[in-house]
Amino acid sequence: MEEIAKEDKINKLYSYCVILLIHLIKQHAEQHTTCSWDASIYNALKHIAKTNKRKNFGGYYIRDHEWEAELRDALTKRSKRLLSKRLTVPIHPKNF
Repeated sequence: MEEIAKEDKINKLYSYCVILLIHLIKQHAEQHTTCSWDASIYNALKHIAKTNKRKNFGGYYIRDHEWEAELRDALTKRSKRLLSKRLTVPIHPKNF
């Protein structure tokens, strides 16, 4: 049962990481920010910190040294999903 709860927490963390990465990439690519992007970044960071903390056992679901791998994994999964959606669009001259 605890393993299922841990997987649920890690899935939530993935979702927050994807939101965070999308907005950070947009800021970097467009060389500016908006209040909405700043709010999304702040909220994602707040939810990541809250969700990652283990209440009953102390400690964290993802430890400091594991974050790089987790972020890479979240980014890889998201980019594969986006690419698969884009590749399913039929190539037609009207689409260009």
